[in-house]
Amino acid sequence: MKYNDFKDIGLEVVLKVLKKIDDEIRRYRELEDYEGVNTLEKEVLTKYEKLYGAFSTDPGENIKDYNFESIEKYIYEIMKENDLSEDFINSEILKRKKYRGNSGSEAVENLYKYELAELDKKKSILLQEASEILDKELKLETELSEAIQEDEQMEILTKLPEIRSSYNKLSKKIMKLHDKMVTINEKLEKKWPIDIFGTISKDELLKVYKDAIK
Repeated sequence: MKYNDFKDIGLEVVLKVLKKIDDEIRRYRELEDYEGVNTLEKEVLTKYEKLYGAFSTDPGENIKDYNFESIEKYIYEIMKENDLSEDFINSEILKRKKYRGNSGSEAVENLYKYELAELDKKKSILLQEASEILDKELKLETELSEAIQEDEQMEILTKLPEIRSSYNKLSKKIMKLHDKMVTINEKLEKKWPIDIFGTISKDELLKVYKDAIK
């Protein structure tokens, strides 16, 4: 078997393992086991992300530098470790080709892009609100520096903490939105979090999602 013929097998195997790891990481997060999350991400996930990158790009002439037999042997070892039969992998490859253009991958990618756009809108609104609060704070600080009477100063000083508290709350909301956007962008850039849904149709994925939230 030549590398180009084996490439689809290697890619499908790696995607199946990445899906499994992703599910495990999600479970650890739900249990708030952040040490487990960190271990999986650093010691396991990164290895398979590199394999995904290798199989999802065309090595071209550089294939001569690869020890193909070693790669093939390694992939079959991964299949054995994860109870993935060759028949199953081949059937998944056929499904991926069948659903291409109308698969769960396209649905997930569109969803991520929609979520990203919505989060960006919310972030813009909050940034505008934060800017207005800073303007109010600056105005109060200016008034404080110009105030002569003690009662005027006290009135301004009682307003400033509330203004600053509002700004801090907004800042936290903005950071949460920013973190969500970073996470989604990473998924879009890495591609595998999208490609793992390529062996199911959009309709099937939607049904699974609806059943999960019942």
